[in-house]
Amino acid sequence: MRVRLITMGLVLFFLTSSAFALIGPPTASLDKGQWGAGANYRYTSQDLDQIKGHGYEDFNINRYYGQLGYGLADNWELYGQLGMADIKLNIIEINDEVNGYNFDNDILYGLGTKYTFAKKEKADWGAALQVNMLTGSWSDSYTQDDGGGGTETVKATYDIDAMEITLAVGPTVDMGGWKLYGGALYSLLSFDGDYKLTGSDWVWTASGDGDTDNFGGYIGAQFGILQNCNMAIEFLGTNNGWGAGAGIEIPF
Repeated sequence: MRVRLITMGLVLFFLTSSAFALIGPPTASLDKGQWGAGANYRYTSQDLDQIKGHGYEDFNINRYYGQLGYGLADNWELYGQLGMADIKLNIIEINDEVNGYNFDNDILYGLGTKYTFAKKEKADWGAALQVNMLTGSWSDSYTQDDGGGGTETVKATYDIDAMEITLAVGPTVDMGGWKLYGGALYSLLSFDGDYKLTGSDWVWTASGDGDTDNFGGYIGAQFGILQNCNMAIEFLGTNNGWGAGAGIEIPF
């Protein structure tokens, strides 16, 4: 039972994931040949209580990463992302006991691009495309009956590799001193997971993969906080969860 609950919980956790990284304005902000460096943070939370007969509670992800961009043209930019994610999953077991699972070595990296396809007097329209990768591992040890009147220590490990492709489209509106942006988004999440149990004289392994679609929208605000330094605050919602984030960018 313990094995089945943990495995199901970890798979569901990725099936209901939101976007990995802060989107920011969907329009290009760097001029041709210009660089931009930034730091971003995003928090996402998912409710996992939809499984009949099991009290799944929630999982939370904190992501911290840096971003480096380059203007390929005045209306087109490319950027890379690198950082880490702190992933925690809480599950209410059959006996109403809450168990928490904390992943380690969670690395986030990816590439993205933004393209402005229409410029108006007060609003620019654009599209952002991001491809992000996330790798992580979890391990735990517990004692169980060995079937021969004694006990044994079992070590459980779970390794995950996930990729998400996010496409966002919408306007960036000049509000006079600050900018309002938002629009619609679509994300495709694919993952591979490997689960392993090691006992005193036996090993049990399982693996799985899958993908899921997320549709939703996002809204954010960008404003200057220092000379040549922009800050963005953003909220994102999909059919499976929600997220909020903030980031800064310094063009140079």
